[in-house]
Amino acid sequence: MANIHTLRDISSNKGYRLGSMREQELEETLHRSLKSISELNDSNESLQSQYLKRVKAFDREKKRWNRDSLRNNTEIQKLRTHALQVINEHKQLQIENTNLISHNAQKDIFIAESKAENVTKSKKITSLESMIKILEGKLFSAQKDVISIQNDSLKKDSENLSLKSKIAELKNIKSKLESKVNQLECLKSKAISKPVVGGNIEKIYRILVEVKPHCKAIIFL
Repeated sequence: MANIHTLRDISSNKGYRLGSMREQELEETLHRSLKSISELNDSNESLQSQYLKRVKAFDREKKRWNRDSLRNNTEIQKLRTHALQVINEHKQLQIENTNLISHNAQKDIFIAESKAENVTKSKKITSLESMIKILEGKLFSAQKDVISIQNDSLKKDSENLSLKSKIAELKNIKSKLESKVNQLECLKSKAISKPVVGGNIEKIYRILVEVKPHCKAIIFL
């Protein structure tokens, strides 16, 4: 079984040193790994923030449209009910007018008044029909807005999938970085077990200890 050397043993024994070039390569690799992990953390937080903002914005837009749609449908229903009432009144007046025509001349004044009232109600019906057409146009426009919102939803779903794909890629990169850190630890262990002239093992070990928590700090959705 090979002897195990501690950092204190190495620092007290000048024979256990890494070559300066090898030490520099290890330090540069470790620093690059630490920087990459920090950038991954920042990128992941930004992606999560974008995702949450888009979901909240879409929910607000959907609720607003639901309120508008419900209000328009209620107004249209009221106008249709009122229009039916007016139409029924108009039909009733037509029946009364037909009956009055068969009456004697003394009823002509009353018939004329009924016709005038009928004209007024006909105008009211025409006005109501125009209002119904306007509201139906608004309803059609609202339905188009729904289709547009649904299309935006599909687009946002696609963007969310893209964000999740990027997050998965970040996880993969994180895994590779952790693997590299483990390889560096193995190299450190080998360097401890073999006496090599030059270098500073304690400094490399300190960087390794600093890198590992950052590897675990990346949070994904």
